[in-house]
Amino acid sequence: MDRRPPRRLLAVLGLGLTGPDARVDALYAGDPAAFVAARDALAKELRAGGDREAAARVKALRRPSVAAWYVNIAARASLVSLREWLALGASMREAQAGLDMAAVRSLSAGRAALENRVIRDLTAHLRTLGASVSAPALDEVRDTLRAALADAAAAELVASGRLDRALSYGGFGEVDLSAALAAMAQARAAAGEDDAEPEREPDHPEPEPEQEPEPGPEPEPDPALVAAVDEARERRDRADDAVARAEAALAVAQRELREAKQELRDAKAALTAAERTLAEQTP
Repeated sequence: MDRRPPRRLLAVLGLGLTGPDARVDALYAGDPAAFVAARDALAKELRAGGDREAAARVKALRRPSVAAWYVNIAARASLVSLREWLALGASMREAQAGLDMAAVRSLSAGRAALENRVIRDLTAHLRTLGASVSAPALDEVRDTLRAALADAAAAELVASGRLDRALSYGGFGEVDLSAALAAMAQARAAAGEDDAEPEREPDHPEPEPEQEPEPGPEPEPDPALVAAVDEARERRDRADDAVARAEAALAVAQRELREAKQELRDAKAALTAAERTLAEQTP
């Protein structure tokens, strides 16, 4: 089976964009089945251009799960319902922080309907792009949406369009974002972005510190260690691909099961009607 994304999908997601930031964004927006090949090609290009550090950062990026890819697609399409969902989360968190329970109750009234609208809009958008829709992955999208509703950092990750794993929230405390934040930082580093806030000018200038001697060139990494890291990443990628294939097979099996159950119901109904007609015609 041809696993390449439809040409319409490639065009809409902007995979022809250039520049480090756009190219990293394109990795997360593109078909997960093509992520590893596209990532490795970009890393190889950077390495050939002499930027070994950037190449290593790109090589370490993880392929998004199907659910994470769905969320990235929704964020990059700037779905109106998703924007409304993130705005609702900000309003609810503000009301909760202010102990305004009347506002919390009022805001919560339309929560379920808006969540369903995000899922419907995302499903319709995916079908417009020619992408397959997985019911289990959509369940993980719901979990991610609820995490974004509860936690500002989770909402920022959703809006970034660079998720590589779905988020979840158990209803107590803060959302565990350690893995997602690490992946986000890795993606930003690979794109050449700087997370640090700009330094503020001090009110009173301090004397300049004595200049330290420039450090010498860093030693080359142990080739055996580099090979071991590359092998571990390849194993991880193969496992990721196996999970993606299993998720796709599960979605197909669930659809076939639903169709088979419907066919069985139709057959039973037809049999009951035929038996009733036969009984009426028998003297």
